[in-house]
Amino acid sequence: MVHLDLPFSLPWDLPGSQLEKYYMDFFHSVEGYHGIIIIAVTFCAHVLAYQLLNLPYLLVEMTPSLQKYKIQQGRIPDSKMRSRCLKQVLWQQFTGQLPLILWVPFFFEKGEVEYLAPLPSIKTIVLTCIFSIIIEDTWHYWIHRTIHAVAALYQFIHKMHHEHYYPFALTAEYATVTETVTLGLGTMFGPIIFHSHWVTMLVWMSFRVWQSLDAHCGYDMPWSPHNVIPFWGGTKYHDFHHSNVLGNYSSTFIWWDWLCGTDQLYKKSLLKKAGKPAKGGSPKVSPTNSPKVSPTNSPKISPRDKAKAQ
Repeated sequence: MVHLDLPFSLPWDLPGSQLEKYYMDFFHSVEGYHGIIIIAVTFCAHVLAYQLLNLPYLLVEMTPSLQKYKIQQGRIPDSKMRSRCLKQVLWQQFTGQLPLILWVPFFFEKGEVEYLAPLPSIKTIVLTCIFSIIIEDTWHYWIHRTIHAVAALYQFIHKMHHEHYYPFALTAEYATVTETVTLGLGTMFGPIIFHSHWVTMLVWMSFRVWQSLDAHCGYDMPWSPHNVIPFWGGTKYHDFHHSNVLGNYSSTFIWWDWLCGTDQLYKKSLLKKAGKPAKGGSPKVSPTNSPKVSPTNSPKISPRDKAKAQ
């Protein structure tokens, strides 16, 4: 296993702090129930993070002055759509994510994840999150792309998620249980590989939830991460994937799509919107068996370009 750390400490760090003392006092008081508590807290933390971090995006949808940042103008989900989405999200969280979380105490027993003192340093938490998101993005790209390329996999695993051609934040985890488990494995790899502490896992999990909500929110805000970090895919990048049902397969970054040429239609659409002529050559997009997208829900991409990508 790999341990991440830097050769310096922070005066307000977690190891040796009063917070660490309270943390250990709590676990000493519930001796014999550690596994149950860890499962319950991990699951509740995920559900709460998903609902609470969704609230700012819900506020954006309810603010008229911010509608100019909506990528697919005028396409706001109604209450019926939200209710249906929320029911499916809760269902897959209980039937897909909870079974994954049940394995966490197993990794404690194997010594691959820690949960007692010392608590992780802040720099260790940050480094683990950075490397974990790179690992998750790689897993997500190749599994996601494969699912789109194989008709049977797409129909069985991923078609439900693409019912929303104009996504909103809550749709981030609108998926089948099979998809939740398959893609969710990528989120667990980082903490296991880096022998992480449970606290680090909770922080990383919350960060990943926020990243997924942001990618699905449907708003290209000036402060969106992709407008600050040049290699971040983000909302606009993933919104194109939903409206066209192909290309832009990464969850966070843009480099895998760039290296494999699965972002060519996206680049051409940006050039077209900017009024610039597209460069010659056929787009290098992997074959996909995804269903055709309704013209009312997709940007104006020529039938010729779509035929090349099929």
